[in-house]
Amino acid sequence: TPAGVKKLERAAISEPLCKRLEIAGRVASAPFKTATTKGRVFFDDPAWFGDELLALVEIVGNRIGNQIQEYELRVQLQEAAVAKERERLADDLHDSTLQVMTAAALQLKEIAENPIAAKLQDALTEIRKQLVTQQREIRLFAMQLRGSQSKEPVPLEQAIRLTLAKIEDIWRCRTHAKVEPASATVPQRIQQEIDFILMEAAA
Repeated sequence: TPAGVKKLERAAISEPLCKRLEIAGRVASAPFKTATTKGRVFFDDPAWFGDELLALVEIVGNRIGNQIQEYELRVQLQEAAVAKERERLADDLHDSTLQVMTAAALQLKEIAENPIAAKLQDALTEIRKQLVTQQREIRLFAMQLRGSQSKEPVPLEQAIRLTLAKIEDIWRCRTHAKVEPASATVPQRIQQEIDFILMEAAA
């Protein structure tokens, strides 16, 4: 220690830790502590011992602690920037894309109710239904970006069948799916990925 040689009543390093770090000879060690982290550095079997070595070990330990703290701060700043960008994207989706789709759906509804468009009513109604479905999907995506989506898992079979129903409506085709085990569930964020994959495969 900096105060001189000190006799210990027990080993300074436990046997399990020695085995884990493969320490077989002499060791120099020093703790470090910052506002967010704490730990200890070990120098295994140094070539020499002395006050200078102890001072050096403490300097290295403090340096490592500061580097870890700086890394944690960088990660926090990056996460904050990502969260802010996700919030901005969610706002843009809600303010622009959803408003345009809502207006289009309302216009299609008015056209479909016009007697002149009787022959086109089924087609217009189907297009409006698809627009409403996509509105719902974009709202769910915006909720996911904001992190406000439910954390509860959803049944995998339900997630797949909802997407297959959309595919059948859009492409006028028939689909079939079998999920094993039937009790399988997925997080809601994975449900969005499944929807995207199946829609892309159908296209």
